[in-house]
Amino acid sequence: MKRFWLQWSIASCLALAAACLPTVRAQDFPRRPISLIVSFSPGGVTDIVARMLADPLSKELGQPVIVENISGAGGNIAFIKVAQAAPDGYTLLLASTATVTNPALQPDKRFDPVKSYSAIGYIGSIPFWLLVNRNQPAPANVPQLVQQARIAPGHLTYGSGGVGTASHLGLEYFKATEQLNILHIPYKGQSAAVADLLGGTVGMVFMPISGTEELVRSGKLRALATTSRSRVPGFPDVPTFAEAGFPAMDVSGWLGLVAPAGTPAPILDKLGKALNKTLNQPDFKARLTERGLEGRAMSPPELTQYIEHEVARWKDVVSKAGIKVD
Repeated sequence: MKRFWLQWSIASCLALAAACLPTVRAQDFPRRPISLIVSFSPGGVTDIVARMLADPLSKELGQPVIVENISGAGGNIAFIKVAQAAPDGYTLLLASTATVTNPALQPDKRFDPVKSYSAIGYIGSIPFWLLVNRNQPAPANVPQLVQQARIAPGHLTYGSGGVGTASHLGLEYFKATEQLNILHIPYKGQSAAVADLLGGTVGMVFMPISGTEELVRSGKLRALATTSRSRVPGFPDVPTFAEAGFPAMDVSGWLGLVAPAGTPAPILDKLGKALNKTLNQPDFKARLTERGLEGRAMSPPELTQYIEHEVARWKDVVSKAGIKVD
């Protein structure tokens, strides 16, 4: 009998210790550097925002946050790496539009945008705008563009940064919601598409506001409408798509912070608090605005719901448009 009680006591202690282990780990977290994975090469908006986040997050958490760029397969290599990482809070992903569009464009069973990750927090949206060449015959506004597209189906053209990019999918979404026939001309990168718009080879492009402001400010290109929630500071004459009469055109890039699924709630909470403190810093807010990002409060459950919605939306767009990535 004594042996039984001894064995039972040992087993109970081990079970209690195991139950308390996540809490102990969370209290000690972080004890070493944290990797922030970016699915794009250095230099783009996603990479820039990651590096903006790294320093203030490091100060809040008391450990270095190191940005690691892992490009390839449209972002899937990075998504898989984080999905398969230990759920201990030391490997994070700066999730983006590609995280929710890739399952439709380049499906890979090794990661799921919803099931593979635990949401930490939303960072901000990246508004786009529809640009035309001011010096070429072009629609003066979005209603006029839609009217022209319906009168002459397939006559208008638009350039994009490539098949499956946000600049491509965004216009395809607009075409689908308004039932338009506008010819797509893909390029190897956004800059090439913009260059041909300037040269008059294509009729329009749908691009992030960030990086194209000077072309509009200088008068070389004209912005017909933006996907932002309100008019962009510095461009008060450019209406939003909603103001132009097309509220369904709510297409923007976005960035959020996620961890591998199964990460203990206390660790997620600690990371979320550090992120929120960073996002609420006036200096950080100003820097986001300078990069063309719109901040937006979103809880982890809301971010998860948003990701679910975006996965379904882009799966439908890709399917209906018959988009295939080589």
